[in-house]
Amino acid sequence: MNTYCYVTFLFISVWLFAGCKSDDGEAASITVTDTTTEILYPTVDQKMTITFTASADWSASCSANWLTVSPASGKAGSQTITVTTTQINRTKASRSAVVTISAGSAQRSVNVVQSGDYGTFDQKVYSVGAEGGAVAITFTSNIDDVENMTVAYNSETDWIHWDVSSGSRSGEEWRGKLTRLVVDANESRSPRTAIYVLALLTGENSWVGLDTCYVQQAGLDSGYESSDFSADGEVTVMQRATQGKGISIVLMGDGFADKEILDGTYQTVMKTAMEHLFSEEPVKSLRDYFSVYAVTAVSKSDNVGGSFSTVFSTVPDPQSSNIEADTKAVDAYAKKAVTDLTDALSVVILNSSEHKGVTYLYHNSKTKVPLQYAIALCPVIESLESEQFRLVLVHEAIGHGLAKLGDEYGYKENGAPSQDVIDEIARDHQYGWLRNVDTTDDVTKVDWHNFIGDSRFDNEYIGVYEGGYTYTIGAYRPTPKSMMNGNDSPFNAPSRKAIYDRVMSIGEGRPESTYAEFAAFDEQHKPQQWSYLFGRSTRSETTVRPAPPVRVYREW
Repeated sequence: MNTYCYVTFLFISVWLFAGCKSDDGEAASITVTDTTTEILYPTVDQKMTITFTASADWSASCSANWLTVSPASGKAGSQTITVTTTQINRTKASRSAVVTISAGSAQRSVNVVQSGDYGTFDQKVYSVGAEGGAVAITFTSNIDDVENMTVAYNSETDWIHWDVSSGSRSGEEWRGKLTRLVVDANESRSPRTAIYVLALLTGENSWVGLDTCYVQQAGLDSGYESSDFSADGEVTVMQRATQGKGISIVLMGDGFADKEILDGTYQTVMKTAMEHLFSEEPVKSLRDYFSVYAVTAVSKSDNVGGSFSTVFSTVPDPQSSNIEADTKAVDAYAKKAVTDLTDALSVVILNSSEHKGVTYLYHNSKTKVPLQYAIALCPVIESLESEQFRLVLVHEAIGHGLAKLGDEYGYKENGAPSQDVIDEIARDHQYGWLRNVDTTDDVTKVDWHNFIGDSRFDNEYIGVYEGGYTYTIGAYRPTPKSMMNGNDSPFNAPSRKAIYDRVMSIGEGRPESTYAEFAAFDEQHKPQQWSYLFGRSTRSETTVRPAPPVRVYREW
């Protein structure tokens, strides 16, 4: 087996312009010390470094949107910058970009090449019925030596196997860019997903992923259909606010048939969901500001997904934790309990055990101004008693839905945020959104700078950590872990302040709290569970990745 190895001398174009003087009066200069590197593979998060010496303050920029440069500026002296790919090269041909380093009028340009070796699955999703069976996965590639390629698991499963009897990983079939799998019968009601990666050998025992596909198997269909819709639309007052004007939360379920309404299952799910919503600080101590309603939604089917008939037409995405939904139907049912949804939160619980969850954030379609109203969707993950159900529900409904917090993790393929995303975060900060993510690593300017160094929060390790808002580079979060990261820790202090401010704004009509006011409140009501701050992330245990909130633009 031959190893694919691409090594090249980078073409370095050099311009040196006179006119800029350094501190000692001499013209500024830049000397690049590295002149060789590997060609970057056609995937995301491929990195190279450029080492140079500048005699004056410098900046770096890139000519292509598929590369980022970090840091983008610095002081005089010896420096190293990292160039990172942010997009897959799907052109089937090598492409190049120029990284320009400038110090005054002095410039040096380095040409960066991304390989055109290409491989992609012919389908993104391969669907299998609950009864199981054979699946043929095919791929297209401009790489002839398929012996240096493999289709591999990206997640552990015990219900899907290689069809070794067909010689699917060797011989003529594999060289024909085809591999076969055998899927066991699914004996549960929930669909399940396996992830496969098309990988290229880049060195001894070293592989790089070129593409990803999903094998999704349907869950069992009970065949049951509702006949009694008399309870549909009924409103139950679960809790009345005793402080402030009352912040409305409307609970409802999707994929619950009439039998589950009659036997009390629906009401039990709604009550459990309500208790989960108030299980973490600071909403635990601010519970009296909320009014909670449950609206009965009787679906024809007792399951969710594209083949089932449900009130809100929820369809879990096999590739992520996203959930499609008929948001207008959700709004209509929410209005059965609360006429004015301006400051309300709708929460839809799916009759499914899948590990999913997403939040729809509303904006005015004319002005693009963010609105308070949101819809959070979450299945009964694993079981009604599962800690995963509680944590994901809190993450989505309280974190995203109520407080408008951002996710505190990044995906390698996202790389760095574009200028449009940077501008989006800055605009959202003006409305009190995304107070737990930022695009600066300056500890004196980051949104939560007041918390850094405050001994009252020492056990939370508040600082500036790279990786946030789904980007690994150029976006930052306050703590290593939190409720908005791996769901395995409480809300961190900047997030707790955002929640507190939102409750005070809606419930009391008050402006954003001062740092001192919140710190005094938090001192009496802070969470006690920080001992598991550095625990493992629950996200790594799932077969699908968390989905960021979906922005909905609608006239309001």
